Amino acid sequence: MSQTPPPNEAPVSSPCRGNILLAEDDPIYRWLLQSQLVKWGCRVVAVKNGLEAWEALQAADAPQMAILDWIMPGLDGVELCRRIRATEQGAYRYVLLLTAKHHKEDVVAGLDAGADDYLTKPFNVDELRARVRAGSRILELQAALIKTQGALQFEAAHDRLTGLWNRGAIVDLLQREALRSMRSGQPWE
Repeated sequence: MSQTPPPNEAPVSSPCRGNILLAEDDPIYRWLLQSQLVKWGCRVVAVKNGLEAWEALQAADAPQMAILDWIMPGLDGVELCRRIRATEQGAYRYVLLLTAKHHKEDVVAGLDAGADDYLTKPFNVDELRARVRAGSRILELQAALIKTQGALQFEAAHDRLTGLWNRGAIVDLLQREALRSMRSGQPWE
């Protein structure tokens, strides 16, 4: 028998896909955020400053979504956003900047630094869930695009019937090898 939530309470559905990095120096906010995210089924990597966040983002299995406090020791959230965007390679990383700064110029500064979204403290739990869900949708779209791109690249280079490289792919490979041979001064092998 399924239970329905009380009239004023919506069912909790997971807005998360994959891990989320949570960088928050205030232990109470970090606990509140982490508790909510875990309650929604998110896997959370929680750190207490910007340097730990940067280190976590360098890992091979780093989360694709990050919730960053603006004001933290070591590296603040805005500088962290700039570093993420400056060194971005491969899959896109979605960044939600969380702060007590609420003036329009702060919002603009955060977004200009590379944040995808902005949430002010004290945060509304439903708004946080909606913003995390929006970020997850963007990351899911990215994954679908990457998968489609790979399929199209394979299709463009292979014969549909046999799965072998097609004439165009073979000619491209031969041209690259000829150029490599000319640059290195070594004959083909």
